Amino acid sequence: MVFDMKRYSCYAKRCLGYLLILLFFGCAAHFDESAIDKDFKAVKLEFLNEVDIHMQNPIFYSQGDCIYSLDSKGFSLSKFQVTDSLDWEVAKSIQLPEGKGPGEFISPGSICADQLNRVIVVDNNLSRVTLFDKDLNFDDTFYINYEGTIGTGDGMVDCTEDNNLILSYVHYAKPDKDMLVYDYDNGEIVKKMGRDVLVDPDKLASYLSVVGNFYYVDGNIFRMTFEPGLYIYKSSGKVIPIEINHHLKRYNIRLVKPGISAVKDNVVKSVKGQKGVQEYALIRYLNGEGVFLVIADYDDHRFLFFKLDKKGNFSEKYVIRNELISEEQYSKVFWYDESAIALYDRNSTKIKLYRLIFGD
Repeated sequence: MVFDMKRYSCYAKRCLGYLLILLFFGCAAHFDESAIDKDFKAVKLEFLNEVDIHMQNPIFYSQGDCIYSLDSKGFSLSKFQVTDSLDWEVAKSIQLPEGKGPGEFISPGSICADQLNRVIVVDNNLSRVTLFDKDLNFDDTFYINYEGTIGTGDGMVDCTEDNNLILSYVHYAKPDKDMLVYDYDNGEIVKKMGRDVLVDPDKLASYLSVVGNFYYVDGNIFRMTFEPGLYIYKSSGKVIPIEINHHLKRYNIRLVKPGISAVKDNVVKSVKGQKGVQEYALIRYLNGEGVFLVIADYDDHRFLFFKLDKKGNFSEKYVIRNELISEEQYSKVFWYDESAIALYDRNSTKIKLYRLIFGD
């Protein structure tokens, strides 16, 4: 038998390549514990109280001392208020009638509130906006003339201090323009905007399947997309792209691009088989003073919080470890303020409020 050096050299290179790939993903999938312990403030949870919202697929929005919850499948809308003693009060809960008439819905999929505490519910199927007053009484219904589909879930719509509505949507013809600002008091589109980044046509189907969530804070729009990428829309019209994976590199965290339709409850999921990083999304203080990138590491039962400044830098970092943090248990998280956090328990359909206890 003749020893074929070229053939076996090819096999050896191929095996070495496979080994390097396995080592890369094995390292990238796990958090650097020493870096996290050094850079992150450890936070413990102290249970305060809970409220059953009786919703299987809630979409949340926070404004002032109020939390609004929309059930896109059960067609219900609820308003909760948090007291100074961090207790819950159910202000009002209503059923949303099905249909195409004024105040009726086919597919309620996103929610926000303006500075006058008016509640806005967007019907993604009808491309229509319905306005409720602060007591959840029907006020008005209007259509927005645009091409595309509004995203469904948390952080798909928001309001400015001028009570203009910001919508995140998928524009099939022009994927580089996928957000608009709408003056609903005067019934006109103020401006259209987007990432101004052309999408590879071969990846268009994947792009259209996922719309990243966003929040408006102090004149800036912070938007997370599925690449993953962070884009900050300035009031001047300038769009600042932030390379998230570059910031996370030192912690051996690498957020990966999801597959087509790999979205659950508007939280972008990682590629199947990627251990460690499970889900990521943007959340906002209930009082609107800050934006956080939250990474749910369900394998190690913890949430990682990165507070973003106006330039997209991580100004503060927190880690919360708790055995209850899992994909089956707590699937959503949003802040009340710097002293408490609210978690949605999928199993019991309850919102549970915890006091935050910061370590040294």
